Amino acid sequence: MPDSTRVDRLIGWRRDLHQRPATAFAEDEAAAYVADVLHGLGFDVATGIGGTGVVGSLTLGRGGRVIRLRADLDGLPLDEVPGRAYGSRNAGAMHACGHDGHMAMVLGATAELAHLANAEGGPDGVVRAVVSYTREFAPTVNDVGLIALVVAAAREALGSVRVTGEAPAITASEDFGVFGGHIPACFAFVGNGTEPGRGGTPLHSRDYDFNDDILTTGVDYYLAVVSAVLRADAIRPS
Repeated sequence: MPDSTRVDRLIGWRRDLHQRPATAFAEDEAAAYVADVLHGLGFDVATGIGGTGVVGSLTLGRGGRVIRLRADLDGLPLDEVPGRAYGSRNAGAMHACGHDGHMAMVLGATAELAHLANAEGGPDGVVRAVVSYTREFAPTVNDVGLIALVVAAAREALGSVRVTGEAPAITASEDFGVFGGHIPACFAFVGNGTEPGRGGTPLHSRDYDFNDDILTTGVDYYLAVVSAVLRADAIRPS
């Protein structure tokens, strides 16, 4: 796929989702949108998971090991500043935390992985795209073994100068922590920019907007991690 087509599709998904925000457990419109895209890509799709969650599953090659790519689904109870062509069309709700971008990056990765489902020499495994929300906030602790694998994959895809495996710990909880309490997991940050209007506006504010320039970075990261995990000899909880 030409780079311009890839970028345009990602931006289209992100901005479509930006227009469809809802607060927790009311995200039926966004969930239907995500489910429709995944279904169109050839994924087996389950909906209504935990209320409004969506899970898409795709077998690559001979199947085997399972990897999950997760994105939050919910928006925040804010009225977005007016003026954006793709602004929230749902009063009292907006994507002010970047979840629209997270969902678009997961969709972008799944779209490219779908082309590998029966590709000769491609990885064997099962990819699950999980788009959901839960109130079960938990400490998010990365699996030590996965950190090394993920950092190496990210450096190969993005360049060593753009990746660090030594991000400082923060005292926050995250829905992703629930996953990490059951299976080996790795939560990572992707820089969203510093310029106002291009990622530099503080999260959870009425004028926040996800930086479309980093969508391909997130997709390339996901693709590298999927390939590394599915080709690894073993993944054991640390």
